[in-house]
Amino acid sequence: MNDTKQQNCENADSESRQVEQIVMSDYWIDVKEQLPHTGQIVLVWNIRHQAFFQAQYRNKFIVKGGYQGEITHWMPLEPPKA
Repeated sequence: MNDTKQQNCENADSESRQVEQIVMSDYWIDVKEQLPHTGQIVLVWNIRHQAFFQAQYRNKFIVKGGYQGEITHWMPLEPPKA
């Protein structure tokens, strides 16, 4: 593998680890532990697409364009009320 391809692979691995750290931070809630309130707008992590999406929770996560499966974590888009 040439140096450029090797560097690109290493950069991609590093970015994947950074995203995983963000997802696993204290701000993210595991869907196995808690789900949003019905109608709540949240930010979700889709493990299949390795991407963040805005979604509304209605007994499942709905994103623009329809149902979005394989959501592992979510976080509120507004700070909790004191």
